[in-house]
Amino acid sequence: MNLTFAAPVEIYDKGMKRHVVFIPDDTAKELGLQANMRLLVDIKGHTFKLAAISNGEGQYFLHLGQPLRRDTGIRDSLKPVTVSITLDPNPSDINMPEELEVALDLDEEAHKVFYSLTTGAQRSLCHYANSAKRIDTRVKRALELAEKLRTRTLHIMKEQ
Repeated sequence: MNLTFAAPVEIYDKGMKRHVVFIPDDTAKELGLQANMRLLVDIKGHTFKLAAISNGEGQYFLHLGQPLRRDTGIRDSLKPVTVSITLDPNPSDINMPEELEVALDLDEEAHKVFYSLTTGAQRSLCHYANSAKRIDTRVKRALELAEKLRTRTLHIMKEQ
């Protein structure tokens, strides 16, 4: 089911300041949204995999990060943007950067630990490795993550 709505881009600064679009209540209800459900979101002809984030008061929003705003040409304004959303048919799919994939293939223990993490933690690590613009930085991050996975010294592991 693909639903379309128009909503303003707002600055939401509860906890962390970010640009968001609130999902109308009727749209959230029709999709049966729950916190962190994965969505396919189309904005200005660009499709993104995003999570429906709960504000803790029964409303859901989409976080429009800087790369998304750059790709779509969205500026900081209250001008409404048209958004089409549908539930992600493959919510566990992760965009694994090649550099991290190679690093994990070379380190059996890091590979084992990575795949023991939650999908959200895996997605977070992949985003970190893939967010660097330069290839050498992505390689450095991938090797660094493999080392921390192998030695179980990642910050997310200290909470377990």
